[in-house]
Amino acid sequence: MKKVLILMFLFSLCMFAQEKILVLNFGSVDLETEPLDLNVYSNFFKNEVRGRLKNTIVMESYRFCATPFCAMEEGRKAKADKVLYGVLSNMPKGKTLIEIKEISTETGIINYSTQKSVHSLHNIEKLLEDFAEAYAEKKQIYELPEYKIETWRENVSSFFSFRAGYFYTLGDSSYITSEDETRVDKVFDLDISYMYFLSPHIATEILIRTQHIDRGTQIYFPFYYISDARANHSFFIGGGPGFGFGPSYRRDGLTFIAAGGIMLFKHYDFSYIIGGRYSRIIDYPYYDSGLGLYVGFAWNRE
Repeated sequence: MKKVLILMFLFSLCMFAQEKILVLNFGSVDLETEPLDLNVYSNFFKNEVRGRLKNTIVMESYRFCATPFCAMEEGRKAKADKVLYGVLSNMPKGKTLIEIKEISTETGIINYSTQKSVHSLHNIEKLLEDFAEAYAEKKQIYELPEYKIETWRENVSSFFSFRAGYFYTLGDSSYITSEDETRVDKVFDLDISYMYFLSPHIATEILIRTQHIDRGTQIYFPFYYISDARANHSFFIGGGPGFGFGPSYRRDGLTFIAAGGIMLFKHYDFSYIIGGRYSRIIDYPYYDSGLGLYVGFAWNRE
């Protein structure tokens, strides 16, 4: 009898020490989806999560929360350590964004988040299996093996962009004319470009830049390293060669550009680009170089 009591005591300690996760129902704020369908999706996802978290107490709730505060309050009511909740959102061009988040009920900090945009919910069961697997392994959904081959293109597309910049010239050879009469320290430039993604981390670009005060036009062909083109925000850095055109012979010649920055809100029709760059005309002896900052936007995403 004593051994039985000890075992029961140890078992209760283990149960008490186990982490408790509350899984809420999927829901949507702006998507026309039948409530019955959402219940089916939610129950399927909860079962998948429970099957993968063997040493965790998985609790269920039929409530839906679209905000971290709501999820945190539901978790506190259920005396859970964490809350896992999912939101379906309407996106441009007929896409649906599926996102799951895990939040701590004690601190309100989102410990985990992953998302994926899809054209339809036809194969939702397979997607929810993938979300459950990614959550159990604490990976992003696109880090799963089946997403590493070609499906990254569902969330990454090539685009045109338009940018305006402020350019500060460097060196004694940065003049307006060949007579060296006036030096230009600061100019504005305008860009139009087409960026093509070779992979989630590599992109190439055709960039046409024109500058005022008779500084001519340059065409560049840079390559960039992208932190992750599938994410909503990503950093990029790179460079490449180009060629400058007039209006004076001091502006003609081979050029080089090095640039970097950040792309914001890439999952929508319009995204924003903020960055800086260094460029130089390298034809001897008329070196012409400068540093610039620019902002712009991209459009026509597929």
